[in-house]
Amino acid sequence: MSKNENYEQLDGHATAGGTKKYVDYARGKGKPAAHFRLFDNLHLSSIGMGTYLGELTAADDKAMEEAVYRSIESGALNVIDTAINYRSMRSEKSIGRA
Repeated sequence: MSKNENYEQLDGHATAGGTKKYVDYARGKGKPAAHFRLFDNLHLSSIGMGTYLGELTAADDKAMEEAVYRSIESGALNVIDTAINYRSMRSEKSIGRA
């Protein structure tokens, strides 16, 4: 997986300012502003990514990391569905590494 040396890891949760910043980033990547919706003062992509399916393998972990990284980097989405029981917490860990 290619890593962007200019990323900043943040603790906490999504904020109005952070999600608006992502919309601006996505628009710079050619995504239309209409692709995002305002919900509870957060700018959320109209599509999201689910992380429920997959085997409990290193190969599936890597594939999920790559899919999450590339989707966010492209400006396509900032909504990722996960839960502690998805792939025995491996989905959450893959998202974190991405």
